[in-house]
Amino acid sequence: MILVMRQPAVIASRAFAGERKSTNTEFVKRVTINNVKNTRGQIREESHSQRDGRERSDQNS
Repeated sequence: MILVMRQPAVIASRAFAGERKSTNTEFVKRVTINNVKNTRGQIREESHSQRDGRERSDQNS
């Protein structure tokens, strides 16, 4: 399950030239950084969607 949740970060790290294993700390670091970037982007998108929904709701009140 955890790997599935991190899959986009693993895919984003495909250009990593070293060994792509959990025992390689540089690879794990790269995947972690990509996961944080992906999560931040998702939070921004969700917050914009929620804000836009609230604004539309307020305008229709």
